[in-house]
Amino acid sequence: MNEAEYDVKIDVSFPYDDEEAWKAAIDEGIGISDNGAYAALHELCGAPPEIQQTDLMRMLEYWASRYEHPTKPVMMIAAQAVIRGEALTEQEVLKYLDEVARYPGLYAAAGILWWAGPREEGSPRRSTDRIEQKCREIRNRWAALDLSSIRGGQCLLRQVCQGIWSLPRRHAGTLFSCRDGRDGV
Repeated sequence: MNEAEYDVKIDVSFPYDDEEAWKAAIDEGIGISDNGAYAALHELCGAPPEIQQTDLMRMLEYWASRYEHPTKPVMMIAAQAVIRGEALTEQEVLKYLDEVARYPGLYAAAGILWWAGPREEGSPRRSTDRIEQKCREIRNRWAALDLSSIRGGQCLLRQVCQGIWSLPRRHAGTLFSCRDGRDGV
């Protein structure tokens, strides 16, 4: 299974209510690629509001026990904030985006950081101008690279522009605007 297939499989159907199944889904994403691991985390951060925060934190702990990456510490901070419904400061998000940017193709991680930031006043679907700009810069830098050598092969940006990657159910927002006018996270 590649990233695109995995994303389709878990999007809107992540098995939050079945511990054995959610553990398997997390392990599967981790086994596909680093972005696949963050796609699993992305689903935890975008869980439907009826999923209990304590259950999401347990899933987050499981994810953290199974995955290692240099960006994991900052992503744990961001994921905890998103799950709790809290916002990191603009400065924190910008700093964490700089860390994630060093690892091309971690689009799901960038999406989580986008959610973790403050919203522009009056617009729950837009982050601050500085965060929006930083996300565009990272997206453009990564898009200019040949990401085919990244384990898992598929680039989430391509999925976003093809309309496969969807908005989260818990947190609505857009991270990437595609040339055809569609948005994605």
